[in-house]
Amino acid sequence: MHWIIWVVGGVALALLEILVPGLVSLFLGLGAVVTGILIACGWLQDIVTQIFAWILISLGLFLLFRGQVYKYFPALEKKEALSEDDVMVGKVVEVVEAIEPENPGRVHVHQSSWKAVAGQSIEVGKRVRIVKRDQMTLTVERVDS
Repeated sequence: MHWIIWVVGGVALALLEILVPGLVSLFLGLGAVVTGILIACGWLQDIVTQIFAWILISLGLFLLFRGQVYKYFPALEKKEALSEDDVMVGKVVEVVEAIEPENPGRVHVHQSSWKAVAGQSIEVGKRVRIVKRDQMTLTVERVDS
């Protein structure tokens, strides 16, 4: 294949990274550009060698520079979404309906009230920490303040 096809295709793949993030198309594109340059220099002749070089160069660039790209563009790195439990557990909230050991009460969380249980009596207005969530029921403990 002619070197210009590799370079233009590589630039197109690298630009595709804007629409499809994940760094794969970026490094495949950069590998294609480098392959095109090697073809222009006369170092790669047949198509099988060109494709093999492209794969190796792309993989090498990925392994060498992936960490640097994430360092300068941390938003590209995948992060796990927080679950509702991650958001609630540990949060300090207010009791809006008294809680008794044998009778659940209610606490105010995120602009709504949730059923809450505790191993002790807790009066209205007291602050509690959410220690566990089981379906729609929160287990809470008194916060000493």
